[in-house]
Amino acid sequence: MKKIESFEAACEVTGRDAKNLPDVSMLEPSTQKFLMAVFKLTIIAEAINEKWKADYSNWDQKKWTPYFIKTEGDPSSAFVFDVTDCDWATSDSAVGSRLCFESSEAAKYAGTTFIELYNEMLDNK
Repeated sequence: MKKIESFEAACEVTGRDAKNLPDVSMLEPSTQKFLMAVFKLTIIAEAINEKWKADYSNWDQKKWTPYFIKTEGDPSSAFVFDVTDCDWATSDSAVGSRLCFESSEAAKYAGTTFIELYNEMLDNK
C-alpha cells in the first residue's frame, strides 16, 4: 500500500495533472461538492491501491471499503471513520465500487486520511 498524503500526491503517482479538474460549474453547489469529492477519491484510491484493481467477477478476491458513522450532536456534525469491511455475500456498496481497497489497512488509511473528502461525498450540504 502506498501512503498518499494528498490529492496532488495521488495525481503525481497516477500521472495526472492535479489542476485538470472536471467542470461541474453548471450544477447545484452540493452536487458540485459531491462530484469533486468522488473524482478526487477515485484518483486517491487508484494511487493507494497501486496496480491492484477490484475484479467483481472474482468472488475469492476481497474488496475492502471504509465505513463511516454520523456523529451525534449538532446539525453541523460530520461523518467519522468507523470500521472497514469485506463482504462476499452481497454486491452492496455504500461508497462506490471504485472506492474499494485491497486490504483493511488500505481502506482504514484512506478513510481516516481523507475524511474531509469522504464527508464532502457523504454529506448532502
